[in-house]
Amino acid sequence: MSDAARTGRIRDALRNGQYSDALVVFTFLVGLALTAVHWVGLVVGGLLLGVLATSFWRAVQYGFYLGVTVLAVFLAYLWLFGALPQFFAAGQLTWLAVAVTLFVPPLAATVRAFG
Repeated sequence: MSDAARTGRIRDALRNGQYSDALVVFTFLVGLALTAVHWVGLVVGGLLLGVLATSFWRAVQYGFYLGVTVLAVFLAYLWLFGALPQFFAAGQLTWLAVAVTLFVPPLAATVRAFG
């Protein structure tokens, strides 16, 4: 069996296997935890979710879900510490933060188009 065929079988097992849904949830949580440490977690989480997605559009959807969750958790964190009004007063930086969290994970998840 060639390496390409073996890789294809492993990829199919991850995407459609018995534990594929649990693996997607675990990967989502890993991406969320990585994002709490560094913004590159948005890219890594999107990439990993894109690899596990069953279709291109499902990959984009998973990435968008990750971005929305990260944004919601970030806003809740700011609200908890009383910094939410200052965040919204930041103007362009506010829009940059929102754009990055909503567009980077789905963009990274498009890795699904290559495999």
